[in-house]
Amino acid sequence: MIAVLVEMGGERMLGKARELADAQGDQVLAVCSEQNKVQAQRYISLGADEVMVVDAESVGEWIGVFVDLLKGEKPRVSGLLVPSNVTGDLIIGSISSRIPEKTGSFLVGTESLNESNAAKIIPLSEQTITVPFSSIDGKKSLFSLKLNSLPEPYEDTSRYGKVTMGTVPSTMKQDRFYIPSNQMNNSTSFLTILKGKSEGLEELIGKIASKYNAVILNEADSPGRVVYGNCLAINVESQPRELPQFNGDLITVNHEKGAPIMKMASLSLITSDVEGLLKSLLP
Repeated sequence: MIAVLVEMGGERMLGKARELADAQGDQVLAVCSEQNKVQAQRYISLGADEVMVVDAESVGEWIGVFVDLLKGEKPRVSGLLVPSNVTGDLIIGSISSRIPEKTGSFLVGTESLNESNAAKIIPLSEQTITVPFSSIDGKKSLFSLKLNSLPEPYEDTSRYGKVTMGTVPSTMKQDRFYIPSNQMNNSTSFLTILKGKSEGLEELIGKIASKYNAVILNEADSPGRVVYGNCLAINVESQPRELPQFNGDLITVNHEKGAPIMKMASLSLITSDVEGLLKSLLP
């Protein structure tokens, strides 16, 4: 089966997955979140043979779901298609790093994909290997596709399929990838607000988070986490070892000089009027 992550607009890839599956006598598995299970019949109409509903609550849990799916035999999955954005690319990169022995073709941000070009030369030290899209010797294909390059899939309401339930591996329940599942659809412009000393600023920070679809992460809860996408750190004073790993642009706002996080930031703003600066981010 060719698995498709239909979150983040990924249902647009079902037409391409159907085309690839038909060319090699395969089937299409659409994987969606619990909140999108009401769309299951639509995913079948767009080309899925089976829809798997998973109650994943974070990107870390999604990674675990697909690692288990690609390692398992029921259903037998030959490859995975995800939308190309900061979250989708993170997912397939993390899967590849967890099961390198299972990874064959690996391509990020592609604009076209068909049976003849769905292969990728993968550097392995000074050697290379090439594996086609279909599974050979248990190798899996991982691709992220740019959605704006894909045509609208044809919807055939007469198609039949089944709906099943998937599970999140217990080992991934405490994963530290800090992008909640309900924010995945905003992942192309994802923002985390890392909140330090915020007495009197709580309501204002909440309004900013609401306007920018941001997730608020408290400084005290951040050690050991990985923050993907842009981050706005407000009055954060912890030492680097007590801060999350930042994979994206970091902007800091502090009321005084000397905060260690400033040395890590793309841009640091120092002002005695933090409240006034934050208000300027609102209409």
